[in-house]
Amino acid sequence: MKILDALAAARPADLEATPDADRRYRDLDKALSQPVETPRRQGRPVRRLAIGVVAVGAAAAVAVAISGQGPGRSPAPKKTPGDGKVGAEPIMLAADKAESQPLGRYWTSDTVWGVSYIVSAKTGNYAITGAAWETFEWTAVKAGGGNLFYGRDLPARPQTPEDKAAWRKAGSPSSFRVWSNDHYQTYSRSTGRWEADHRQARPGGRFDFSGMGSKSSPNGVTFEQLRHLSTDPDQLRQNYLQNPQNPAQRLLSISEDLMSAPVPPKLRAGIMRMLPRLPGVYSVGTVTDPLRRKGIAFAADWPTSGPLYHGYGNRTEIVFSEDGEFLGTENVLTEPGAEYAEQRPGFVINYHVARGSAWTDKKPSPPTKLPF
Repeated sequence: MKILDALAAARPADLEATPDADRRYRDLDKALSQPVETPRRQGRPVRRLAIGVVAVGAAAAVAVAISGQGPGRSPAPKKTPGDGKVGAEPIMLAADKAESQPLGRYWTSDTVWGVSYIVSAKTGNYAITGAAWETFEWTAVKAGGGNLFYGRDLPARPQTPEDKAAWRKAGSPSSFRVWSNDHYQTYSRSTGRWEADHRQARPGGRFDFSGMGSKSSPNGVTFEQLRHLSTDPDQLRQNYLQNPQNPAQRLLSISEDLMSAPVPPKLRAGIMRMLPRLPGVYSVGTVTDPLRRKGIAFAADWPTSGPLYHGYGNRTEIVFSEDGEFLGTENVLTEPGAEYAEQRPGFVINYHVARGSAWTDKKPSPPTKLPF
């Protein structure tokens, strides 16, 4: 199933009828543009957008997401093989901290999407972040406890100081016309309003999680199943290798698991310890994510030939903090080409990051009542 299908299945009902919502999903599909096998649930939508890319202390980070500069950083160090040893020590230390974190009756996830586009201007091209969207979801870990999902559009904006200077040189336009998904699309610099998914709210208690291996179910998994799933890195490795995906697709699936389900801290720690052992996955050391946070990253390359090759090299990175928090995933340019011919390696093509996720025993308030 293409990522567009998964996103369409996750689409909040209150957003579904709007042209902007259709545009957002088309553009995310174009930006990610990699076929990812994700199960479609029977009887209710797959909530692929409610993950962390994603959840994730929030007032200051939101200010960065809305008014700060976009993603971008220096190229990562030379890759090291996923042999379970090279580059693994930092993630192991972070995993030790992750498994000691507390649980609660409710899980909350606060995430941000962003896609990079190149704006053509007579005075000079520049990069923007468009198709930007933020989400907030809360879910009860027990069946019947409830679940609700919120989303809103964020303003498109130039990314780096250099891009901002080029935008000003072009007359500081209030909207951006870019080539997107085989057509021109215009993004504005305005912020949308929070909209809640009431009609598709779930009763809570079942979650999307692909790391169950042979125990996977089209109806999702319960929190108790997640709590009792083996946290042994080798067993988790075998679970994920049962999915017929290339290494980059597999990293996306792992990221979606961490963002869309209330993964118990011990299980998250096991997943972190598993990453260096996955074939095709390698350490890239310390990176700076799109919200300017330092993190520990592992990556996998997308194919450089065949239908998944688009004329430039890129890789998927999955990022964790030194304290064991999941920070999200991003698609990073490794070899310039096509529409990214003028960009340097390290350019973030798209991202889905967790600004904050948390456990609480009190039923969460909607995002309009949070310090956003």
